[in-house]
Amino acid sequence: MSSSQVGPKHHTVVVLESELVGLPQELDLPKSTYRIVSYPHTAPEDIAARIHDATIVVAVTLKLDEHVLSEEVSPKLQLIDYVASGTDGVDKQACKKRGILVCNASGASAAAVSEHAIGLYFALRRRILPTHEAVQAGNWTERSVLNGMMRDRAGELPLSCKNEVLGIIGQGVIGKSAKIGL
Repeated sequence: MSSSQVGPKHHTVVVLESELVGLPQELDLPKSTYRIVSYPHTAPEDIAARIHDATIVVAVTLKLDEHVLSEEVSPKLQLIDYVASGTDGVDKQACKKRGILVCNASGASAAAVSEHAIGLYFALRRRILPTHEAVQAGNWTERSVLNGMMRDRAGELPLSCKNEVLGIIGQGVIGKSAKIGL
């Protein structure tokens, strides 16, 4: 492959949502120089103007549709680094047509998602929201205890952690991150 087919030796890296992604000051781009242009936040209507000279775009939540991925709007674009678990916000067909590489950060939020799932489990199992609302409204003082509100449809109190086993279905990044010692 000739050097003209490799691509430019100078990259313009445009970070569209730097408030959401911590990009290092130095990048590992062998045999290349680069310039980083960073925007803390980008409104959807500003994407096209900001990525016009980009060879690399870094985004987290923004939708990169067929229009902004067109050759007219982003003529130099070679790579999109979508710093999220998936790439749903990127029009992959438009990228494929132009040979734009798309990568993501698989498992980027795995710990947060697994902790959130476990937290929601406990919130539902222990009926945290209804009991909190009862305390806020002063309704619990009528009975002086809340355990009556925590009972399930069969009238049973929730099991404690030492009496219950929580199963994690899935062996992906999120499922593996959900292991906790109770």
